[in-house]
Amino acid sequence: MTIKWNLGLGVLCTMLMSGCQLTQQGHQGRIYDPTKIDEYQLPILIENVPVVQSFRQTRVNETWFWTQLGNDTFLPGENLVVQVLGTRPLEQPPAMFGFNLPTENGAFSINSLGPYQSWVNETESGERCMHARQNARKDSLWISIFTRYCTSDKDKSLTWVSHFKPSLILEKY
Repeated sequence: MTIKWNLGLGVLCTMLMSGCQLTQQGHQGRIYDPTKIDEYQLPILIENVPVVQSFRQTRVNETWFWTQLGNDTFLPGENLVVQVLGTRPLEQPPAMFGFNLPTENGAFSINSLGPYQSWVNETESGERCMHARQNARKDSLWISIFTRYCTSDKDKSLTWVSHFKPSLILEKY
């Protein structure tokens, strides 16, 4: 009886020790599905342009926010503002968003976050497209903002990027 008891106790201890070892594995990075958010939940507020929907996605070392804007053109691609919070500034938007910024120098301007660079071009059909990039630092955190916006309305202003301003949500990060 004592042998069975000791054997059973030994098996139980081995199982408990194995279970402890299995649950104490290293940190795993996770990527969660995008979450729909309201405009006020963005780190940088977008004004003077129609917003369709905003999203947030937590990545391993970054948090991505993106906003779909109204689109009155037949050009391929979405009108987007992408905001990436991370430990370093980005030169191009993440590939998932399907657009890149021009490599040549654009026009430099300043808004309440600091300097930004923008490019405006006009297509043969008269549609205008604006791309913009801005990097700003808060403590050890960087926010990189990328904009792609096209319109067929010649009277529509493309200067709304100059009205970007930080929201109270940015204080959380």
